[in-house]
Amino acid sequence: MASEDRTAWNAPALAALIGAALLPALLTIYFSFQSGGYFPGAPALVAAQLALLLALRIAIARRPLEGVSPALLVAVAALAAFTAWILASSQWSDSPARAIPEYTRALAYLLALVLFGSLPFSARRLRWMAYALAAGVFGVCTVAFLSRTMPDLIAGAGELQPSRLSYPLDYWNSLGLLAGLGVILCGHLACASRDHWTARVAGAAAVPLLTATLYYTFSRGATWATLAGIAVYVVVGRPRGLLAGALATVPPTVVTLMAINPASALTSKPRFAPETIATGHRTTLIVLGCMVAAGAIRAATLRLDSGFERFSMPQRLRRPVLIGAGVATVIVALAASAALQVPDVVADKYRDFNSDDARVGDSGSSRLLSGSDNGRRDHWEVSVSALKREPLRGDGAGSYEIDWTRDRDSALDVHDGHSLYLETLGELGVVGLGVLLICLLVLLGGFAARARGPNRALFAALLGAGVAWALAAAVDWDWEMPAVTIWLFAFGGAALARTRVERAQDEGQPTGRRFTVGKVALRVAGVAACLAVAVLPARLAVSEAHYERSLDSLAAGDCADARAEAQAAADALGSRAAPHHVKAWCEIQAGRYRAAALDLEEGLRNDPDNWALVQALAVTRARAGLDPRAAARRTAALNPLRELSVATRDALRGERPAGWRRAARGLDVTLPESGDR
Repeated sequence: MASEDRTAWNAPALAALIGAALLPALLTIYFSFQSGGYFPGAPALVAAQLALLLALRIAIARRPLEGVSPALLVAVAALAAFTAWILASSQWSDSPARAIPEYTRALAYLLALVLFGSLPFSARRLRWMAYALAAGVFGVCTVAFLSRTMPDLIAGAGELQPSRLSYPLDYWNSLGLLAGLGVILCGHLACASRDHWTARVAGAAAVPLLTATLYYTFSRGATWATLAGIAVYVVVGRPRGLLAGALATVPPTVVTLMAINPASALTSKPRFAPETIATGHRTTLIVLGCMVAAGAIRAATLRLDSGFERFSMPQRLRRPVLIGAGVATVIVALAASAALQVPDVVADKYRDFNSDDARVGDSGSSRLLSGSDNGRRDHWEVSVSALKREPLRGDGAGSYEIDWTRDRDSALDVHDGHSLYLETLGELGVVGLGVLLICLLVLLGGFAARARGPNRALFAALLGAGVAWALAAAVDWDWEMPAVTIWLFAFGGAALARTRVERAQDEGQPTGRRFTVGKVALRVAGVAACLAVAVLPARLAVSEAHYERSLDSLAAGDCADARAEAQAAADALGSRAAPHHVKAWCEIQAGRYRAAALDLEEGLRNDPDNWALVQALAVTRARAGLDPRAAARRTAALNPLRELSVATRDALRGERPAGWRRAARGLDVTLPESGDR
C-alpha cells in the first residue's frame, strides 16, 4: 500500500479526504434531483464550479498536479480532444445552440477527470469515495422507491410512463442503471471482508431495496448490464467474503422480487387510489423486512470473514486450482446452457430483435425477458445514415434530433440516438468516436490494472460498475445523464493517478514545496486557463436559469416577465435559439407579427435547422402579410411526418397576402418548452 495511505490523520488531510470522498456522491445526488442532469443548466453549473475548484487547487496546493501519470495524460488528452471536437463541430453544423450544451457536459466530465487525477493515488480515499457514492445512490433510490410505494409520503413528479419508475431522474432506464450501479457497489461492500463490519452489514441491507428500485423501472438494458457488471466483479475480484455476502444478499433479494412481482398492483392502477396506497405500504414493509434480514444474516456471518482471510493457498497450488476452477466453470456453464436450450433461446431473442412484429411486455418479467428492439434499430439507422454522409466529422454535436426529425420512419419524437457510440458516430464521425473510446478504455483499464493485491475487490467493483455503464450506454443515452456518468470520470481519474512515492522516484527528488519563478508562472497560467474555461459554462448556466423562469412566466400568462427573462437569457449567452422562441411567442400573443418574425429569424441564425422555429416563422410571416412559402416548404422538409408541418406547407401555398393571413389563422404555432436549445 502506498505511503500516503500509511500517514497519520491530521486536520488538513482529513478535510481533503472528506471533500474528495463526498464530491462524486454529492454531484450524483444533485444531478439526480435535476432530472438526471439532462437539461443544460445543471451540467453547465457543475462544469463552472469544477473549473473553479481546479483553479483553487492549482493556486494553493503544494503540488497541484501530483497525481498526473502517463495513463492519466492519455485519458485527459483523449477526452479534451473529444470536448474540443464537439465545440468545433458547430462550425460545420452551423448550430452553436446545439453544440454548446454538449460541450459543457463533456467539459464537466473532463474537469472531474483532471481534478481527481491531479490528487495522488490513495486507496483509502477511493474506498471512502466508494462508501459515499454507494450511500448517495442508496439515498436517491430510497426516494425513488418510496415515490412508487408510498406516494402519499413522496409524491414525486408526473412521469411520462406512469407504469415505469423514473422519479427523480425522470428517465426510467437511467434510474435503473443508477440502481444497478448501487447493487454492484453495495454488493461489493457486503463481500468486502477487510472493510469495517458496519460497511459489510449496511451494504448487504441495501441490496434488496436497490434491486426493487431497478425492478420497478422495468429497464432491460440496465438489468442485463448490472448482471454483467456483477459477473465481472466476481471473476476479477474473487472477494474472500463472497460466500458470506451471497448468503446475506441473494435469499432476501429473491424474496423481495417474488413479493413484488407482478408489479401490476402498483403500476396499473391510479397512484393515489386507496387500494394502491395500501398495497404500496405492504410492499414497503416487505422490502424493509428483507433489508433487515439481509443485514442480520450478514452480521451473523461476520465470523466467516476472518476464517477466509486467514486461509492462504500455497503458491504452487494457486495456478492449477484457478485453471481447474475455470475449466469446471466452463464445463458446468456449457452443460447448463445445453440443458436450458440457451442457444435456441438466444436465437429466438435475436429474431425478435430483428422482427418488426415483436412487442415488449408491459411490465415485470415479461418485459425484462423480451427480445424486442423497442424501436432501437430505427434510432440507430438514422445515426448510420448520418455517418455515411459525413464519415470523418459527422453532422455536428446535437444534430441527432434534426436527423431523426427529418429521416425517421415513425412519428415518435426522439431527441437522442439511444446509443452513445452510434450517436457519436453520426454526430462527430469516426474522429469523435475514436478519441472517446480511447478515453473510456483507458479508464476501464485503470480500474483493471489496480484490481490486484489487497484492493483487488474494490477495483473489481469499480471495473464491474464501469462495464455495466459502458454496456448500458451502448443502448441508451446515459452519457446525457450526468447522474449516472460523472462518477466514472471522478473515480477513473483517481484510479489513474500515481502515488507520491512513484512521482518522487521518477523525479529523483523529495516532494516538498519548492517555488521558482517558472513554477509560479505555470500556476498563474493554470489558474487563468481554469477561469477562462469556466466562463462559457457559467454563462450557459445563467442563461438557462433565466430561460426556465421565462417558461414559468409564460405558463402563468405573464408575457411581459417572460419576455424580460428570455431577453436576459439571450444576453447571458447570445448563441442560444430558445430564448428568441419565447420572445417571438409573446409578440405573437400581442399581434406584433413582424417583430415576432425578427425574433424567430434571430433564433434561426443560431439553430438554422430547428423545425419548430421554422414552422413558427412560416405562420408568423403569413399573419404579417409577408411571403411564408419558403419557410413553409422548409418546415415540411425538416419534419415530414409531423401533421403540423405538412399542414403549414399545404395551407401556405397561395400567392396572395390575404390568402396567407386567412390560412395562418387556422394554424397553430409551436410552443417553447423546457429542453429547447
